[in-house]
Amino acid sequence: MDPLDIPPAVQEKRYRRAQKSKAKKKTRNRSLRTPIASRFAPHGANSIGKNPQAYLDLSVPDTLDLVSNLEETVEFIREFWRIVASRRARVRLVFESTKVIQPSALLLLLAYLHRARLLYGVHHVTGTYPKSSRIENAMIDTGFLKLLGVKVRKERVAPTQPRIKLIPFMSDVVLDQSASKSLREALMGDEVQINIAAKKKLHRVISEAMLNVVQHAYPAQFQTDNVVRGRWWLAGKIDFNKDELLVMFCDLGIGIPKTLPKLYTWEKIREALSLLPGINPSDGQMIQAAMAIGRSQTGETNRGKGLNDLRRLVELHPTGELRIYSRAGLYVYRGDGRETVTNGSDKIGGTLIKWSVPLSSVTNWIAEPEESEGAGNEEN
Repeated sequence: MDPLDIPPAVQEKRYRRAQKSKAKKKTRNRSLRTPIASRFAPHGANSIGKNPQAYLDLSVPDTLDLVSNLEETVEFIREFWRIVASRRARVRLVFESTKVIQPSALLLLLAYLHRARLLYGVHHVTGTYPKSSRIENAMIDTGFLKLLGVKVRKERVAPTQPRIKLIPFMSDVVLDQSASKSLREALMGDEVQINIAAKKKLHRVISEAMLNVVQHAYPAQFQTDNVVRGRWWLAGKIDFNKDELLVMFCDLGIGIPKTLPKLYTWEKIREALSLLPGINPSDGQMIQAAMAIGRSQTGETNRGKGLNDLRRLVELHPTGELRIYSRAGLYVYRGDGRETVTNGSDKIGGTLIKWSVPLSSVTNWIAEPEESEGAGNEEN
């Protein structure tokens, strides 16, 4: 058909559609040329718009630690996810200046990294080798370096603290009743025998944490991708120098403070905290309420006493410690019955649980005096 024969109304409609398409393309290109602002990306941000295949370098802080450097650690991990989830750039984690990575902080970053690979592909995030051989070994042992897509060097640097053992992380989207056994066998092998009471309690706390994730942490409207919904991550560490067993578990769901009101009335929650009507509890108090309420609203006998079961392992020794990070809240429970609640300024975006008990209190391993001296306070 001759263009002149096309009715004016149709020509106008096509013209407007073409202009709208040009405007969208122009906006998209302008967005790609706009530098991605982040205080953790001091260099290279301007190059992303020119080359979509380029990586945006994010400088990992000197210390990733959910105890001594909580605010910056959470800020960095959340910023990392914000940039990754925008899909405007591929990200390279630069460990040039990193000197300390605490195990639970490493697991939280690993969980976000794993989610990025599941959702956006294996090439969306990469990284560099750390200068610290201790951190590099921790990354190899936990599977973090492999997940990052960085090859293990042929000449692996000998560990500076050989009496520290970490194991590859575990992850799934279902309740895995064999997870505690797999964790024990990988951590302890034939070297250490765990006692029966500790074995039962370890199984109970891990199963309870998984059950809460599978049933409550990921509501249907939260995430439509099945590879992410219900997913949890589990890791462990033995430190013979410090006579310490660490078990760590996390999810990237909506968090306990958001889950609790879906299970219990506000009256029940305030009653557990002894709060007057109209007073809104903090995230930390919401975790405390979840620990205090007792039996789940479902009334199922196999649910035990809800999150109260998470205390069982650390109650085996007065110096045992349970830490629960969820959203901006932090709940700490010690084996002697003391508990504290605090709140940060940023949210971790899910829930992270860490159990810590003296290794010698739950196994047949006996700490020798000289092994406990001069070990320092720095964690891998």
